[in-house]
Amino acid sequence: MIPNKAKILICPQCGGGKEVLSLISGNTIGMEVWSDNKQIAPMLPRLSYVQHCPHCGHYYLLSQVKEERDGTKPSFNQGTLTWNEAEEALAEFEDRKLKKRDELDLRLTVLWAFNDQYYRKEQGDATPTAEGVATHRNNMEKLLQMIPDPLFKAEILRELGRYDQARDILKNFNPSQLFQQKISDAILDKVEANDSAPFKLNIE
Repeated sequence: MIPNKAKILICPQCGGGKEVLSLISGNTIGMEVWSDNKQIAPMLPRLSYVQHCPHCGHYYLLSQVKEERDGTKPSFNQGTLTWNEAEEALAEFEDRKLKKRDELDLRLTVLWAFNDQYYRKEQGDATPTAEGVATHRNNMEKLLQMIPDPLFKAEILRELGRYDQARDILKNFNPSQLFQQKISDAILDKVEANDSAPFKLNIE
């Protein structure tokens, strides 16, 4: 991975600048792929699609950034949201009309923030609040209506604890490639164990 000088995102709300990661090159060595579709590539990190402005406190999507500037030195800030920030971002965007792609990316960001907080850490945080769980589940229900991929639908149903529905999708899934069969089998194993936690995939 070769870092570039920072990219400065200009907040569409207040015009304040935020330095974030920019790369000259990277690679996927050591990349982790998780059942909730999150990819973690240490040598090719990605910016969070939802950014928190450090000046005005509002949240904005990368697609809403109309102006960028060049920094003078590298930054490794990806703008990754904590779960509390993801809850705030979701609440801020709830009443806004978003394009379908933007809404999908927002909801994926929220899904990943919850799973980062409670499952992906080496020692996950304590049990989330009842309100947090309700927000997370409602977000997954909305995702179900938006995603066409049957494997991802089955995964979201599994994480919701709707094992019978997930099983039905997986049993009727006809993979076109070997890696899809491996993912299907891995999710089905978790379904049969009544396990709703996201997990790291091994599809090599």
